[in-house]
Amino acid sequence: MIELYYAESGNSLRVVMMLEECGLPYKANKLNLMNGEQKTPDFLKINPFGLVPVIEDAEGPEGSPIRMSQSAVIMLYLANKVGKFIPSSKLLELKMMEWLMVAAADVGPANAQILYMNRNVPDLSDQGRLFLENQFIGLLRTVEAHLAESESDYLAGELSVADFALLPPVRIRRALLEEAGGFPHLLKWADRLLARPAVQRAIAA
Repeated sequence: MIELYYAESGNSLRVVMMLEECGLPYKANKLNLMNGEQKTPDFLKINPFGLVPVIEDAEGPEGSPIRMSQSAVIMLYLANKVGKFIPSSKLLELKMMEWLMVAAADVGPANAQILYMNRNVPDLSDQGRLFLENQFIGLLRTVEAHLAESESDYLAGELSVADFALLPPVRIRRALLEEAGGFPHLLKWADRLLARPAVQRAIAA
């Protein structure tokens, strides 16, 4: 049984989607970030950085228990644990890693900046808001171009960890992308993933 510590965030949703897609049993422990539950002494013993998601797997590598944070790392661990969502060729696996890093290091933080500034800066100027939104949109235009040129249903040619990593920020900013226009391939890609039963279970959870 995997112990999961999560919150209502895109990073956490990535991991819940992977747990559901991989069919792994887990116990979910929800933290309220607005109440600072991730900074309590008890949770800081689990993750000194005070961040979610975190998993604890009693049946880790070589049968040893393991604890880990960082959503992208957790996703790769879960995928390798069950042998799913890692491309079949080394070339496609490297492409998957590239797109996974785009999702985790570029698109995710750009989305988080919009969220943070909208919540915590009441006098944020229209110019400032537009700058943040254009940063996010610009990143997704590159993803749109990739999907259009590759003629593939998925980022790395096969359904992989990278797709599940990118889905949460695309889902939460869908209205912004639709307003900007010009994302037919990206939105079809998102709809394809959102129709998956395991993804629907993760969102409901």
